[in-house]
Amino acid sequence: MRGVGTMDALQNDRWEDAVTTEQVVLRLDGGCIETAARRELQRLIVAALAAPGDPEVDSARQIALLGEFVRTADFRALRATRPELAGDHDLEVSVRLVPGVGYEVEVLDRVEDGHTAEGRRQK
Repeated sequence: MRGVGTMDALQNDRWEDAVTTEQVVLRLDGGCIETAARRELQRLIVAALAAPGDPEVDSARQIALLGEFVRTADFRALRATRPELAGDHDLEVSVRLVPGVGYEVEVLDRVEDGHTAEGRRQK
């Protein structure tokens, strides 16, 4: 299901190509999608600053995607149209940019007691 967002700031093809190939997985555990996106963006920035040039921490594309998502998404509308993203349930969701459309937010899994429905242990 498509989320609510805009791509106005990503008109440059280079940025669009870089961002559209990425997806960011967010864990909604006690917060809504906006809170999860802001927390993950902060975590990625801190990790990138702590290890500049480290290929293991090459998160520039994810930072670009999440930064644009946090800056431009209409979170109120997103939560209204997708109540499961309001933070009432522990969920794992993916966010990716779809050229010409906006953001796609997909629920990947429900998390219960630190495990997904598939049984993977969550960090």
